[in-house]
Amino acid sequence: MALYRIRKGEATKLKPREIKSTIMKANNWTAEEYKKKYDIFKNKLRAYESYRSAHGYKVDQQSVVELLYKQAQSKLKYGEDYKPSKQMERIESFSALSITKGRKAAQSEAYNKRRAPLYNEQTYQAFEDFIAKNPKAKAIWNDPNITDPVKREKALIDYANLVKAKIDAEGKAHQNETIQYGEVSGSDVEVDFDMSEYYEG
Repeated sequence: MALYRIRKGEATKLKPREIKSTIMKANNWTAEEYKKKYDIFKNKLRAYESYRSAHGYKVDQQSVVELLYKQAQSKLKYGEDYKPSKQMERIESFSALSITKGRKAAQSEAYNKRRAPLYNEQTYQAFEDFIAKNPKAKAIWNDPNITDPVKREKALIDYANLVKAKIDAEGKAHQNETIQYGEVSGSDVEVDFDMSEYYEG
């Protein structure tokens, strides 16, 4: 993993101490606080990844430093107007379990039952406009056969990407229709989509 600074069109690879300094500055952390907060966030991130993996999601382990650095850049750029991304909000909502405990919890029926309502709520907040304006997205959200919250989110993301691809292909894409983590500007464009892939069993 490498992070770069772009100045006058030239990319310069950041040194680890520069990355750490930026994260500490944005959060007003001491070196001791950085170590503690880093460990807590790492455990939350791995618990989040374990949860998604346990629900059949193909998960690529994310870099703790990269996520904290990108968050730090946003904090420094926007100051008091900074708002965490939907992804960061979701990661932070997980308990800071050790990696082993996080994997074990993700297999627990009771743990999954407790997490499901919040996971669904966060998914709905991320896709609210899309669900409201797109009949197929609304059908995905309301499909009683999609009972797994992670699979419901995956279905919405996959469908949103298909919609975005169609908009782009037809030359109708606009800057505010870019798709990021579960975030889609409302669009009523519909495409064929097989929801049965996301059913249980």
